[in-house]
Amino acid sequence: MTFFFGKPIFLFKLDQQIKFDLSVDIYFYPMFQRFLQQFLLLITVILSYENAKSQNAVLSGGGESNASAFGSFSVSFGEAFANPFETSVSVLGKSGVQHNFEWLYPWMRLKATINYKNLQNSPLSAIHVSLKDSLGTVIANGTTNSVGLAEFGFVPDGVYSVEYSDNIPWNGVNGTDALLINRSFTGYNLLNGLYSKAGDVNNNLVLSNADALSVMRRVAGYSNAFLINDRIYSVNQIQVQRQAGQVDTAISSEALFAGDVNGSYLPGQISRTEWQTLSTSQKITPSKEEFEWIISAGRTMQMGAATLFLQIPSGLMVTNIWSKQNSNNQHLVFRQEGNLIRLIWFSPDAWSVSQNEELFVLNIVGNAEGPMMVDMKQSELADPVGKPLDNWKLWSYELSQTDQMLWSAFLYPNPIENQSSLNLSLRESGFLYLKVFDYTGRNRLEEELYLTKGSHSIPFKFANNLSTGCYTLQVLFKGSPFGYGSPEFKQIKFIKR
Repeated sequence: MTFFFGKPIFLFKLDQQIKFDLSVDIYFYPMFQRFLQQFLLLITVILSYENAKSQNAVLSGGGESNASAFGSFSVSFGEAFANPFETSVSVLGKSGVQHNFEWLYPWMRLKATINYKNLQNSPLSAIHVSLKDSLGTVIANGTTNSVGLAEFGFVPDGVYSVEYSDNIPWNGVNGTDALLINRSFTGYNLLNGLYSKAGDVNNNLVLSNADALSVMRRVAGYSNAFLINDRIYSVNQIQVQRQAGQVDTAISSEALFAGDVNGSYLPGQISRTEWQTLSTSQKITPSKEEFEWIISAGRTMQMGAATLFLQIPSGLMVTNIWSKQNSNNQHLVFRQEGNLIRLIWFSPDAWSVSQNEELFVLNIVGNAEGPMMVDMKQSELADPVGKPLDNWKLWSYELSQTDQMLWSAFLYPNPIENQSSLNLSLRESGFLYLKVFDYTGRNRLEEELYLTKGSHSIPFKFANNLSTGCYTLQVLFKGSPFGYGSPEFKQIKFIKR
């Protein structure tokens, strides 16, 4: 006999008249335990669930039983064989009377299949699935295998919430998804069903430009979570109800990462990098501390979105990036982390670009040499309807370091945030003197540093004690007595939030 939470899984009816109800919790009723022991001497049920469909159960017994509480009867059994997952069995008694038993267990054998909603309908493995009742009690657990299947065994009738968990990092989202969310908002291409739920990353039941911006900011690295879960599932509640002649039931659920409204993620795909140089044989030498570094089209294209993972030489900082199509940057987000630049852009208007046409302008400060590079594995260009482009090409000049620049210094980001840094590039080692003045000209902070030749990124923590307002940072650099040029200072205005 198999039990679940202390209860056997069967109810018996004999000839549709006499009922043995074994669904009582036998762990708490000693008198019923004794009755059950006597009953099991009469009927022995041996069920194997490991190979349920291929093995038989054996019913055998002999003697008499009197259960006056249910109506008196006396019967002796011979032997009978039944598949344990059949709903009824007939037993021929020694007296020659045919007795019909019906299994009336209010339980279903439940399975779940989970697939990612992409073109391949890829199965998702290692997804842990839990069923919870209305009180939040876990009724059953299962984990999907390599073909996306989880098996729960027998589950009692009821309505259950379905909860999912996994360790798969958020993936498959870029600027193309932001474009598609925007197009749905403006009515060009409506997202429906699970795609619409995945696009509503702000969880307000409406797709808008705010959702598109949230997607762009997360891809750029400004946030690490949405207001919805990272994975969206199509089935979040099920009802299990035993039907006559039915034992199995199944959940078929689809999944999407939040923001992946075109289903581009492929499970099992490992994020890889493949850096390619965007340079030509030509070089440019910046003539001042701040200059423009331009990315141009390598061929004629129809553009609607761009997601670019760029790498620039050490000693440079990007203060702004803007599109040649629209310089107000309404639909452009970028972020720099070390040498890596994440640029996410889309346009609600089609952009027809010709070969060698300028696309994006990077405002750069610092002094360095080398090419700009792009990660072809993680970057993507898409056409105005959100279809990724094949064989796209970009190019940019290579930088040649100038000898005219002794040093450079700038704050990023500005306005000052918790992770702002003072970034410097020095042609030689020397002393750095920092002073911060408020809007009245009062000296609020002072600090002296000795730095070696090269690039430095200094956390701007000494400004943490400043109150909200506008300030000026004065930076004075003194090189060695035999260094380049004479000592000079720079003034950087910043806002403390």
